[in-house]
Amino acid sequence: MIEGMLKGAFTGKKLADYMCDGKLDYKNARRIINGLDKNIILEEYAGKFEKILKRCT
Repeated sequence: MIEGMLKGAFTGKKLADYMCDGKLDYKNARRIINGLDKNIILEEYAGKFEKILKRCT
């Protein structure tokens, strides 16, 4: 799964298309594997998780 996300094997889009160089497009990054089902709630979870991780560094 990781290799497919990095290389764009599933949809032609790579994780770097959404999450690189300061871009953090959690909602659309989900398209790489799962489409957009539940994308809004998962984007919220990812944003909260990111905030927690930033506090730990």
